Amino acid sequence: QPLISSDTAPSQQSRILPTLVAILTASSVIVQAALSVTYPIISAALACGLSFLGLSFDACRWKSGHTRSFPKILDSSLFVLWLLTLFIFLYLPSSDHISQFLKLYSGVVNLGALGLISWLSLLIAEGGWIYQVASDKPIDEKIRNSDIFKATCRRITMLWGVIFVVMAAGQLVNSITNLYLDDENNLKHDSQTVNILLGILWNMVCVAFGKRLTKSVILKGKERGRRAREERDGLNV
Repeated sequence: QPLISSDTAPSQQSRILPTLVAILTASSVIVQAALSVTYPIISAALACGLSFLGLSFDACRWKSGHTRSFPKILDSSLFVLWLLTLFIFLYLPSSDHISQFLKLYSGVVNLGALGLISWLSLLIAEGGWIYQVASDKPIDEKIRNSDIFKATCRRITMLWGVIFVVMAAGQLVNSITNLYLDDENNLKHDSQTVNILLGILWNMVCVAFGKRLTKSVILKGKERGRRAREERDGLNV
């Protein structure tokens, strides 16, 4: 029996698994963004493993009827992205131009791809990838299917597309000004301080800022929903 309807109390599994999936998905992005400028192969392997675990747990939710969509656009896209990056690092010679380019710019490519995936998901799924995640929340069916709820999800999806691109911009500056390959094609930095600032802290600030903006968008969506209900109730009087 599916446990995603609003009139059913969520079980412990239905509360824990979506949180775990979200943590694994977010962790894969954070690991890739933070470590790709220092340990590109390790970051790709860790991100790939985290994404695979997230997909596996979400598949369990799908099989037991605890999620409305599988595979989700963002989760599956991330896994393919990390897997392709890892494949290139492991199977192409270190002297190959593609491998060398990815060592220097894998963070830029992957984060830029996430931005593009976010925007393209608006064409694939109503409300984008955010709606696929939000629709699993224990909310009223009328709210879930409302235009305001879907519009809010679209705005958040577009927002995170921008956030990912801004993160990629920081990585690009770091890659151009601070990273290079030595004679053995190992990744090196001119300045470890710049690497920490642009390669790690910049991403953390962007994510924190994105979460804050997301809360603002949600609050505005709730306010629009409240006004719409008041107007509807006023017409029914």
